[in-house]
Amino acid sequence: MPRLERLEYFSSRPEGLLLFDTYHGACSALPIHRHYEAYASFVLFGAYEEYSVDGRYNFDAGCLVVHPTYHAHGNIFLNGNARIRGIKLSSLNAGGQTFAGRVRNATAFAALLKKRPDRAEELVLDAISERKNSLSHASAPDLAIAAATAWKEGERLSIADAAKAAGVSPEYFARLFKSHYGLSPVAYRAEHRFRNAVRMIAKAPRISAAAHACGYADQSHMGRDFKRRTGGTPRDLLKSTDQICSIGKQC
Repeated sequence: MPRLERLEYFSSRPEGLLLFDTYHGACSALPIHRHYEAYASFVLFGAYEEYSVDGRYNFDAGCLVVHPTYHAHGNIFLNGNARIRGIKLSSLNAGGQTFAGRVRNATAFAALLKKRPDRAEELVLDAISERKNSLSHASAPDLAIAAATAWKEGERLSIADAAKAAGVSPEYFARLFKSHYGLSPVAYRAEHRFRNAVRMIAKAPRISAAAHACGYADQSHMGRDFKRRTGGTPRDLLKSTDQICSIGKQC
């Protein structure tokens, strides 16, 4: 597990720390875990891979990565130590997209974050507003990407059909898919369905419509899925979204 090092700054806001540093040793890993708040990671030194339903990506020193609320991912730190500065964000909508890019002047950006932690969120949002999303993809099997793309676009493609189209067995397809995304095909589709529901509810608070559109059997089914993944309900998401919009820049 990583060692958490708290900076000498605490916010007066009830949610506590705005900034925190984590140190990760070489050959360490974090299995897939979920963050319940939006946050940004700025890589101070070192490098790592991150895998999720978004794919598998490589980040190194100077990269700024922004994750939306409820994002689930795993991390692998292979070549040397890595130090990551985390920045809590309050003004990003639930269900938003992951963003990654390289900061123009990483040394100055890191110094300013530490000097003015009260402006950390503003600095992050300014940085991503002037940069294009430039996620660096790790190589992936074509058959895994084809299936993931189909499921993201809402196609009702079965695992058996995906494997058949690629000319491999369902078992081999499942192993290859998980080796890249860190999730089995079944778990991938379930996580993607959940993220779509979070995004829909945040934009248009019609819970029953979101359940139907995202492929849940009914509203109760979606409620159970939310409870398992977040500990709360879709209505709890609505309340948190209202709070975000009341203090944030993006609604």
